[in-house]
Amino acid sequence: MGWHLTSIKENIGKSKKEQVLEQYIQEKERKKAELISNQEERSKNLTVNQEERIKRIRELESQIQEMEPAQKEFFFSANKSVLTKEIEILLNSTSCNDNGELKNLRLDLEILSIVRKQNGFHKPDVKHQELREKEIEEWRLWAKKNGYNVSFDWT
Repeated sequence: MGWHLTSIKENIGKSKKEQVLEQYIQEKERKKAELISNQEERSKNLTVNQEERIKRIRELESQIQEMEPAQKEFFFSANKSVLTKEIEILLNSTSCNDNGELKNLRLDLEILSIVRKQNGFHKPDVKHQELREKEIEEWRLWAKKNGYNVSFDWT
């Protein structure tokens, strides 16, 4: 008569490696769940922020709806100056603790710029355009000097 090894049921505990692996898997799953939760929260905040932006854009568009073009241009320029100065003052103040106010001012400036551009009152940056044309001319001269027959028309 003999004993089969497979018939002996011993309750052997987990090895140290198995315990560490199990802890690692649990920690990984916890972090994954935390990441998903954070992403959902960010997505929710993003949706709220987008709704706020759309609301502010519509409010600004309704303000300028009845204005004449000259009034609109003055309105955009004046508001841009005021917002820029307020942002500068807030940034230069030694007690700049209100990041929410700074964020709102920057958002207002961005929305003003968006509506201004949508209504055709966005003036191109002349200085930037001049620099770009100068750079294109330098590339044109370099290409010609090196024997390339290339047309640069990046305007």
